[in-house]
Amino acid sequence: MSDEDDTQIEEGEEEEEQEPVECKLTEQTCGDSLSLLCKIGNGLSHAYVKMNLHGKSLTDISIISAFVHVRYLESCSAALAPQKIVSAVKQVNQDVDRSRNIVVFGVAEAENENPEQKVVAILDKLEEKPQISGCVRIGQIKPGVVRPLRFRVRSQETVYQILRKASKLRNFEDCQKVFISPDRTVEERISRKMLVEQLKEKRGADPNNNYVIRKGEIVRVDRTPG
Repeated sequence: MSDEDDTQIEEGEEEEEQEPVECKLTEQTCGDSLSLLCKIGNGLSHAYVKMNLHGKSLTDISIISAFVHVRYLESCSAALAPQKIVSAVKQVNQDVDRSRNIVVFGVAEAENENPEQKVVAILDKLEEKPQISGCVRIGQIKPGVVRPLRFRVRSQETVYQILRKASKLRNFEDCQKVFISPDRTVEERISRKMLVEQLKEKRGADPNNNYVIRKGEIVRVDRTPG
């Protein structure tokens, strides 16, 4: 009998109980369910604070522990009972403070390199000489993939100052593919990705104007005269 054949149940025969189908809450599902963008922390970052999981029969919600900024959660799933949400959120490492971290993407990676020297060289181009620490490559080593550099400075004000100057790297030929960002959580990265997608749609619908992301919002700015 093939897999496509139907199995008929004779009268009086009891149908076997089926195992519940596992339905795991994924990063993609979370991203599709987020809304209500708000400032978080010191205002340098933004995250969506509302998540609507109504109608999703979830059995595994472990990833929700990464969404520490979600304040409003809509769901009718038994898997998201309040006590289970509290249990999941407790898995978050509250001691991790990203507010003084900076991540640099696109810096060529080499064996036996000195990550701190590479960061200092980038900051020199921005005329910034902060005291830095904990400079490392982050992520798994994969062929053809350049891992970002992460480092820490002494204050959130220094982070803001460096981020404000980051666009100046475009003026250097060897930094055309280098960009700097805050050290975002999974939740913040999803929010940022959604915002970038909205920016692309806005630019596509209105190509005669210049739109950018500024302070977590898409705004129109005047084009710089050529």
